[in-house]
Amino acid sequence: YQENLASKEDIDRAMCFGVNYPKGPIDWSSQIGPENIKNLLDELYEQTQNQRYLPSKGLLQEVKEIS
Repeated sequence: YQENLASKEDIDRAMCFGVNYPKGPIDWSSQIGPENIKNLLDELYEQTQNQRYLPSKGLLQEVKEIS
């Protein structure tokens, strides 16, 4: 989304149908809050040191705007 490759709806749809997730990341974030998503990703990164769990710039900006 942040690179203008797909809409938020398209991302959610792709994750639901392509990866069989029950909810897409945008829908999930709107339901439980971006702060909770960031906290979860921070914890996963801390435990694994896998860069796939680093929060995106868009998520960090969204959390900043809420604070």
